Formats: sequence, structure tokens, C-alpha cells
Amino acid sequence: MDLIYVLSAAVVGFIFTIVWRACFSKALADGWKQESSNLNIKCPKYMLISFIGSLWVSYGVFLLIKHIKPNSNLELFTSIFALWFLVLVGLNTKYYVAAKVSSSICFIHSFGSLFQLIIVAFILGY
Repeated sequence: MDLIYVLSAAVVGFIFTIVWRACFSKALADGWKQESSNLNIKCPKYMLISFIGSLWVSYGVFLLIKHIKPNSNLELFTSIFALWFLVLVGLNTKYYVAAKVSSSICFIHSFGSLFQLIIVAFILGY
């Protein structure tokens, strides 16, 4: 049963990622100083890597929930927010600064990750 939830959360997270990138494709292209057509989110390699990443995130959140055992949605949300802010933002921001890209790139990717984590957590938390 857990496998079904992990796979379901991965699929929903994957779809969210594709939609998120499509919605912000212009801003992402501008931030990376590229044409929108160069950010080909329909590329099979991108799709495969994105799905594997979503599966990885889904399983990681599953393990986190399994071990923390949050007692409420608020506790679940604060755990996910802490994971995002203390780990993902902390690790990734330095790469965006080093790459000297627009801060909008950092915000788009960071908040996309937060929303994906929240979606996955709420699917797995029930």
C-alpha cells in the first residue's frame, strides 16, 4: 500500500514540476540568458530525470514522515518547511550565487521545490 502512495505522490510531483517549469519558462529563460526554446522541458531525457527526481523526493518524504510521525497537518507542514529551508535552500543558493544568475532563478526553483514537497507530503501524510 505504501508503494502506491509513494508512486502516486511521485507522479503528482512530476506533473507539478512540468507545469511549474512551463508556467515560468520565460522567466527561467531570461534568468539563464537563453531563448525559451532552449529550455526544452519536452525532451525525453529531461522527463526521465525529472520523474526519477520526483520518485526520489517522494520516497525521501515518505521516510521522513514514517520516522517523524507528525501528529497534525501543522506538524507535517513545519517539518517539510524546515527540510526545504534548512537543507534545500541552504545547499542550492550557493550554486546560484556562484553561477551569477538572476535571483529570480533561485526563487523560482526554490519555491517550486517547496510546493512540490508540500504536495508530496500531503499525499503521503494521509
